[in-house]
Amino acid sequence: MEGRRLWGVFAFLCVFFLVHMAKMSRMYLVLLEQKIPFRRLLWTYLKTTFVNLVIPFKMGECYRIYCYAKDTKVFQIGLFSVGVDRFFDTVGLLLLLIPFELFFTREVTRVTGLLLVVLLFLVFIYRIFLPTYLYLNRYFILHKSSPPSMKALQWLDKGKDWFDYVKELISGRYSLILIASMAGWGMEILALLLLSFLIGKPFGMKEFSNYIGAIFLMEGSILLKIYTLAGTALIGGSMVMMYGGYRWKECKKGKGIGVMKR
Repeated sequence: MEGRRLWGVFAFLCVFFLVHMAKMSRMYLVLLEQKIPFRRLLWTYLKTTFVNLVIPFKMGECYRIYCYAKDTKVFQIGLFSVGVDRFFDTVGLLLLLIPFELFFTREVTRVTGLLLVVLLFLVFIYRIFLPTYLYLNRYFILHKSSPPSMKALQWLDKGKDWFDYVKELISGRYSLILIASMAGWGMEILALLLLSFLIGKPFGMKEFSNYIGAIFLMEGSILLKIYTLAGTALIGGSMVMMYGGYRWKECKKGKGIGVMKR
């Protein structure tokens, strides 16, 4: 029995690593055009993930925006890269949850329904924005010249800039981003299954649905608490190892004790 648990711990660690490899790959694809060095991107991913695990209510997303804006030196890219990452993360989740809830439990949960409505609304806005912008832009230029019209035209141009930022982040690779997202969720389900085995709890898609509900509704869930604690320890340990490796490499080069940029 002890041998099985040891193998279970080893398998959990391996799958947990794959979960975050998939999630980091998704962010790497989103920021592909920004040419951020891989080590820099890895460090930013680790520290922002750690903060997101420690700070409740997803307040760590604000820190993520700050960090990616700092890495890219453009606030809009930091803002929309995190937004695009969250969007595709949610799409991947719903592609797994909705078929299960429709065909097995025959009941769509409140969280799933709300997430679906939000995603459809965002897709609708994205799809109608460009033709609406082109029409209104031409209309205001040709038929209006009042100060309010000029102000509206300025807001339209700002919206077009934002649209272009989002388009740049997903153009030509949205399918790869979605694949990375679904792979991440698939691996996370397997990681939760292994963790449930280790703590002696049953696990299936229904338990996974309850786990997702606990994240968004701030409900108590022993599986969520243990997974969060394990994730915090493993991500924190990875940060210490990466930082220690950097310091050792700097010392070996004869530069003294280096300090990784934060």
